[in-house]
This record gives sequence, C-alpha cells and structure tokens, in this order.
Amino acid sequence: MKIIFVTTLFLVLSVSLVYSQSLTAEDIITKSINYHDPGDNWSGFIGKLVITEEREAGDRLTRFSINNQIGRFLFERNDVSHGMLMDSCFVISGEADCDRVATIRNYYLYLWGLPMKLQDAGTNLQSEVQSIEDWHGRSVYVIEVHYERENWSYFIDQNNFALVGYQFMFNYKEGGELITLDGELEADGIKFPKTRTWYELPGETYLAKDMLTAIE
Repeated sequence: MKIIFVTTLFLVLSVSLVYSQSLTAEDIITKSINYHDPGDNWSGFIGKLVITEEREAGDRLTRFSINNQIGRFLFERNDVSHGMLMDSCFVISGEADCDRVATIRNYYLYLWGLPMKLQDAGTNLQSEVQSIEDWHGRSVYVIEVHYERENWSYFIDQNNFALVGYQFMFNYKEGGELITLDGELEADGIKFPKTRTWYELPGETYLAKDMLTAIE
C-alpha cells in the first residue's frame, strides 16, 4: 500500500509540475481574465465606482464614472470634477491641467481594469513565468510586464487564476510599491477587487488602503 501511495503521489506531483511549466504568461493572463471578466464585459462597461481611500492625512471619498463604450471617464472628489472623452479633457469644477486629468484617468482605468488591461497594446509582457508556493498565504504564478518607468509583477492565484496582487519597481530611482487585493465586488459580470492595500518597497511599509464600497 505504501508503494502504491508513494507512486500515486509522485504521478500527481509530476502532472502538476508539467501543467504549471506548460502554462505561458499569455495563458495565465487569459485564464485570469476569464475568471474576472468571463463575459468580456469590460470593453463595454458603464458604471460609477465609489471608493473610500484611507490615507494618513484622513479618509477621502472618490467617485469615478467609466463609459468604455464611448471612452468617457469622469473623476469626482469633494469640489473637484474633471475627466476625459477619448483624448479630449474637460474640467467641470476645480483646477487641473489636461496632463493631470489624463494621468488620473489612466491611473484609475489601469488599476481597476486589471487584469483585462494586460492585453492592451504596448504591454511589454515578459515570457518567464515564476511560481511562489507561499505568497501572503497563497500559491501564485508571477508574470512581469516592463514599462518605460516601472517594471510590474502580477501575482495570480494558481487555483482559480484570480489576480491577488501586484507590485512595481521604479526604473529611474530606488524602491517601488506592493499592492495586495482582498475580497470582490461584482458588477456586470466583472469581479472587481473590494480592498486594495498599498505598501512601500523595500520593507513592505504600510502606505494606504482603497475600499470599493459601491458600484452604481
């Protein structure tokens, strides 16, 4: 019986190892997108996300509206309201130049559109796939994307392919940031992260927390 058990365990481990080695970075992204957006609804998503952002200076409430069907984005916080329609910016209240408005639009659309945004043009996906058995209590695949100013790593659960965190390291200076994801809130068939916690690298010093409270 022991010989049979050991042989069976060896075969199971061998199959698991071969399976993980056969998955490419593109495969893992596709599976992660199938988990978060199985109906391919992000490209046509319309909704308003309401976020409580926990900061050292005090909590703040941010709302941003997305209409991916027409390329419209609206950012609202206190008495500030501005956005983009395709490549054109507009300011409803407060003061912001177009570069700042575009940066805010790109920031929120990228983070809240992950992992779907990893299929955007200009994504310099690296071919190597790493495997970590215990990353914050999870077994994850790690894939990397290199951008002009940062190199990003994305941590994807090996069991269900949920995106559970990511980090970036600066190319132009020391350091970076780690972001862990916890919980989900679903809208239009898309699973959005409910809580996003930020840490400074190296050292994983706590920085901030974003909590998705509603999708309208």
